[in-house]
Amino acid sequence: MRYQFIANDIKMLRAFIDESVESLKKAEDEVLYLKTTINPRKSLDNLVGQVHTIKGLSSFFSLTEITRLSYQIESVLAAMRNDNIQAGGAETGWLMKANDALAEMITQLSEACAGVAQGEGLDVELCCTDEVDGLIQAMQLLVQEHEEIVSAPYNQQQGQPQMGQEQIGVQPVLTKDDEGQPNVVPIPFLLTGAAVGLMEDFLLEAEEHSGIITEQLLIKLDSNPEDAESFGDLFRRVHTLKGNTGVLMSVPIDEALQSFLKDLLQIFQDMESLLVRLRDAKMPISSAIINLCFEVMDALMRITSMLHKDVIANDGTLENLAIAMVDIQACELDDLPCQTIAVEAIAKPADAKKVFKDTETASSGHSIRVSGEKLDRLMNVIGELSITKNVFSQIARKLTMEHNLPLLSREVKDAGQFVNRISAELENAIMAMRMTEVRTVFQKYPRILRDIALQTGKKISLIMEGEDTELDKNIIEQIGDPLLHLVRNSGDHGIEPEEERRAAGKNPQGNVWLRAYNRGNYVIIEVEDDGRGMNSDKLRQKAVEKGFITQQEALQMSDEQALQLIFLPGFSMAKSVTEISGRGVGMDVVRSNITALQGSIKINSQLGKGSKITMQLPLTLLVSRGLVVEVQQQSLIIPLDNVIETAKVAADKLVKRRGRRILYHRGEVLGVVSLAEMLKMPIGELSDYTPVVILTDGQTKIGMIVDRLLNEQDVLVKPLPAYLSGISGMSGATIMGDGKVALVLNPVELMQLVAR
Repeated sequence: MRYQFIANDIKMLRAFIDESVESLKKAEDEVLYLKTTINPRKSLDNLVGQVHTIKGLSSFFSLTEITRLSYQIESVLAAMRNDNIQAGGAETGWLMKANDALAEMITQLSEACAGVAQGEGLDVELCCTDEVDGLIQAMQLLVQEHEEIVSAPYNQQQGQPQMGQEQIGVQPVLTKDDEGQPNVVPIPFLLTGAAVGLMEDFLLEAEEHSGIITEQLLIKLDSNPEDAESFGDLFRRVHTLKGNTGVLMSVPIDEALQSFLKDLLQIFQDMESLLVRLRDAKMPISSAIINLCFEVMDALMRITSMLHKDVIANDGTLENLAIAMVDIQACELDDLPCQTIAVEAIAKPADAKKVFKDTETASSGHSIRVSGEKLDRLMNVIGELSITKNVFSQIARKLTMEHNLPLLSREVKDAGQFVNRISAELENAIMAMRMTEVRTVFQKYPRILRDIALQTGKKISLIMEGEDTELDKNIIEQIGDPLLHLVRNSGDHGIEPEEERRAAGKNPQGNVWLRAYNRGNYVIIEVEDDGRGMNSDKLRQKAVEKGFITQQEALQMSDEQALQLIFLPGFSMAKSVTEISGRGVGMDVVRSNITALQGSIKINSQLGKGSKITMQLPLTLLVSRGLVVEVQQQSLIIPLDNVIETAKVAADKLVKRRGRRILYHRGEVLGVVSLAEMLKMPIGELSDYTPVVILTDGQTKIGMIVDRLLNEQDVLVKPLPAYLSGISGMSGATIMGDGKVALVLNPVELMQLVAR
């Protein structure tokens, strides 16, 4: 088989050759030792390590023959380690032949690399493919003869023919749904033996490569078609996908799956050939080819969703892609009349959503190889420790006040401080592990804006800033949908068509900024555009027409208040419903999602100049420092992040104006409300000096009257049960040091209630 490497690959390829030569020499020594030892376990373990290294590295370079043969050697060694195959003369003989074949291919690569000058690529053919196929088949038989599991008895149990028996080709059954669209009936398949592990590897790498290609490389090439580094990375990843598909097809699998993968392999081969011709012709990659690459990766993600469910379905996508490949090669490279190939050109049947629903997978950019569930459990345990340490101070107080044991009280208090220090260190360590860069959620939006630009005919550039800003992983996971709505609205509603921008004296290309930065204990995320902006008068008019507000209320609204109307459920300024937006859903969901994260959202807009939506989010949601207050003999927790200060205010300083209390405090006029009133509790008489908590949501301030100010302590916020989750102004509950439950308030939501 012929392999091609670009200049950037040569250095890494030479390192692979050097390491493989060393691994093969060690492997040869271990095979020879197997013939003489009565305890082969250590040699088998060493052999597995050497072969696994070669397999992993060869897979990175898509050296299919080396990867396939290495994988089969691993299967034989695994059977030996499980005592299913004895390490006799015949068995070690096959291992030695396989080792020699690997050495021969590595030698061919080494000799080819030796003649490559600096800055040049490499085109090499490995000339022992038939020998590799023969060795693989022989070792498969060796394993099957000694290990019944690999001979696929599972198929027999399910009434399916064994691999190797005559099978009847199955084709998908096409029917029509109520709308006349074709339904694709997925066909199940069974995997046994080596195919199970290979399928897992294939799916894992397919998701990783397709994610990087769509979210990074194609976006970079779209803005800079002559980006050689991104083009080279794209070529390598397509080459790897092709090689991985071939490896999966090299083991016994269901006939229908084999045929399906053959079509997919052809797509990757055609895509690779297209990229090779571009590279050889030194042509920049065109927008049409980038569109087609996007479609191939989208199809791959739908296919991986199917394969995860152990089904396949031919919805016509691969056939359409194959036709598009032929068309685009003719128009781009042969200078022939070209058909228009855009996002809509590749068929995406409506039934595809039915087949793949709820199975979409996404690539992950996390570097921590620990499941999120385990991290959450660890965080909860550390949170419980943070709460438990509060018990020490309560016990110390009791020992002094109730039992008159001050010395013992001091010892308990000192022990509590020691536990407090350890708890703080553990909490900081686990919090650092949970922090994730917003890059992981930002990177999917360039693709989305690009698709919007293609569908609307606009020119839109996305500028991302502060991608290395970190947030708790749970918050990162929950801001994806709100950001998606905001980015879509900026591209669809905010940015004007080219003609409109030219008429307004603007650059024909619109800009959307997506930025993140830290401000105190918060992270600020902004979505800004230089589009047409929002017309507050039209917002008022639309709200009156839809019955959201009265004409009198509209006249009394400031422009800033009018902008907040877009957060009303069902409110939309779109003139027509499109696939992108205009259904009157989205912005109300954005606000409710951000509020649920104890965050806030604000809109600024200037007509003709653009809009900016600012989200303020806490760094984490779990363990936090809280102010304990008492209202009607109930303990409540206010997160300290929202507390500016506390004060005891003389009753005559709380002045009523138009039925509302106000306070002149430190040169500012603050609105003041009773927390008991907000929570619909009985309201008591104000004392001579009323405790007031000054709160902020990061933008505005308000005073909150409480009955008593108790103390500060760490709190582990637990979600409220479903029947209480709809209570406004509450973010959860926590267990106090004395074992009692206290509600944790959401100051941002409370302030929004006051504003309404």
